[in-house]
Amino acid sequence: MKIKSLLFSICLMVCSQAYAFTPKNNPITVIIPFAPGGGVDQTFRHFEVWANKKGYNFVAQFKPGADGLIGMDTIASSPKDGYTVSFGTAGTVATQRLKNPNAELIVVTAIRTSITGFVTSVKSNIKSLDELDSRLRSKDGVSIGVGAPGQSIVIDQIIELSKTQEKQTIVNYKGGNPVVVDLVGGHIDLAGVPLNIVSRHIESNKVKLIGVTSDKRLDQYPTVPIINEKYLGYKNLDGILFILPSKVDKSVVDFYTNLLKEYLNDPTVTKDFVKDYYHALPFGQQYAEQLIDSTKNRLSKMIKQ
Repeated sequence: MKIKSLLFSICLMVCSQAYAFTPKNNPITVIIPFAPGGGVDQTFRHFEVWANKKGYNFVAQFKPGADGLIGMDTIASSPKDGYTVSFGTAGTVATQRLKNPNAELIVVTAIRTSITGFVTSVKSNIKSLDELDSRLRSKDGVSIGVGAPGQSIVIDQIIELSKTQEKQTIVNYKGGNPVVVDLVGGHIDLAGVPLNIVSRHIESNKVKLIGVTSDKRLDQYPTVPIINEKYLGYKNLDGILFILPSKVDKSVVDFYTNLLKEYLNDPTVTKDFVKDYYHALPFGQQYAEQLIDSTKNRLSKMIKQ
């Protein structure tokens, strides 16, 4: 009888440990695969404020480098208890699947995608998309800063659509914010970065906005053309995602699925997205996986070049 009682007690203890996911009682670490201040960090900060009001404590941990691969490897090898998650991008997941496919991840949903602003240094002579196109096709070329796989895809499309035969100088950074710092300093000619992280520099005339990737001209910048006015066939790829380590318990996946659904269905959230130069993305794993596949195909093509 005592043996049965002991076995029963052990069973209860094991079962309680297996399903003791209590997110309101424990801090949740969020792996950010880029430097602070970029679009992914800002997306997390918006979610963090919203989640804090619900009683959850999310804490950022920055793991920049290797086009986000360091951050993706970190989340893939994190404990499977639900207390370590990630805000990444379709580009970072695509990079991880191309370069380290054994590090498996669970993508809960896409969240939003930024409107990219094509900005030039005031020290350069590029003041419009026409002038950019001319420089891309000249022997002088253009020095271009990129801070993430998604930004590389943006720039790669523009170079391809310009039909240039000239080689451009691509400078890699650990996130969009360091790109903007060097652009303001005149160390590079051009960058395609999330508009919200560079808008204050545009307003203070420290950089020149020459194009945006929105579907129509923005009310805030009515004279600035959209990219498709100059480069027909340009496609918005990439997007910010919510990511978990693989093999977490189904209850953990269900919890974050429901939490993100509530977040993205909050009307105030959508309004904030628009205000901050973002587009909301469809909820769920299916769209996120399609986005990752499209981004992965583009990155594969770039790697082979």
